[in-house]
Amino acid sequence: MERVQLKTRVVGVDISSERTTYGIVDIRGNVVAKDGFPTFDCINASDFVAKLCDGIMDLVEKNGTT
Repeated sequence: MERVQLKTRVVGVDISSERTTYGIVDIRGNVVAKDGFPTFDCINASDFVAKLCDGIMDLVEKNGTT
């Protein structure tokens, strides 16, 4: 039987009209790291998604979460 490894951290995203915030949270609900940017800094949806993905990947790399 294959053993399944449970993840100990998750990424959360909050998108509002003024600011987009994203962060890494552990299984106890503690915020490990967070960052964000003004939502309207992006010209279009494609730029928004690219900026969000880059920011999340940067947090993940800096906090040892893979």
